[in-house]
Amino acid sequence: MAQMNSKLDKLDQIEIHLAQVDQDIKDLKHSYTFVNETADELKKKQAVQDSSIKSLEESIASIKAQNQHLHQELIDIRAHSMRSNLVFYNLPEVDKEDPFATVRDVLANKMKIDADNEIEIERAHRLGRKRDDGKPRPIVAKFLRYQDKEFIRKKAYLLKGTKFGIAEQFPKEIAETRRKLYPAMKKAKEDGNAVKLIKDKLYINGQRYRGPQSGNDESMA
Repeated sequence: MAQMNSKLDKLDQIEIHLAQVDQDIKDLKHSYTFVNETADELKKKQAVQDSSIKSLEESIASIKAQNQHLHQELIDIRAHSMRSNLVFYNLPEVDKEDPFATVRDVLANKMKIDADNEIEIERAHRLGRKRDDGKPRPIVAKFLRYQDKEFIRKKAYLLKGTKFGIAEQFPKEIAETRRKLYPAMKKAKEDGNAVKLIKDKLYINGQRYRGPQSGNDESMA
């Protein structure tokens, strides 16, 4: 009888243990389901975040493109406002000078441009602050008519052999590009090619110069 009771106690313990195991399994299944549901929810949230990030990146790219376009438009507007301007270099600078008179003197006495041409200067001024070393600042002259500016520009060769010089005025972005193109332009001229520099674009024998690419020499397109 005692032996039977002992077996019954063991059986009860086994049943209790089995019941606990069954509960543990149910808990694990519930946890697994919860984890899967949480993972699915996280995936959905991640998908929403990815979509938002992509949308933001597209917006940023669009804004950058618009900004670049507006920046280029601003450069073009500034360049257009300077199209009738010439910069005169190394013209003597004195206190209380009249830049108009200084430019007119160069035109008349150095370039021998007759006053009968009725060339009118709309504005003239020195660039920047006065230098401590006494070097004269360039003078920017805006001509009333674009044709007059071109007439004088094409006669700049008359100043060859003097300390004076004439150049067109451009926004700093275009001026920097032109500066980088000068070596290629000089080499092309030395090689006997037809060269034309228009604003920030260099043309050699009628083809647009694109600059060195992949370590090659001059590239045309």
